[in-house]
Amino acid sequence: MMPGFFSSEDLTAIWLTLQLACVVTIGLLLVGTPIAWWLARTSSRWKRPVAAIVALPLVLLFPNLHGRNGDHAQGC
Repeated sequence: MMPGFFSSEDLTAIWLTLQLACVVTIGLLLVGTPIAWWLARTSSRWKRPVAAIVALPLVLLFPNLHGRNGDHAQGC
């Protein structure tokens, strides 16, 4: 890194981002791993609804990435 390349505000934002990423990763591991284990081993009637809820962020993410008509430039 070059001295003076980042301002103190930039470094603060980067540090906060790294902290948030670590906290979210640990939280998702603590919540997601037991849910994944349960989904892999259960034959409960709740398996399909829980799997659908877990997959929901993936389903909702892709239309937002591609814009309304599938054109990447229109989303911006």
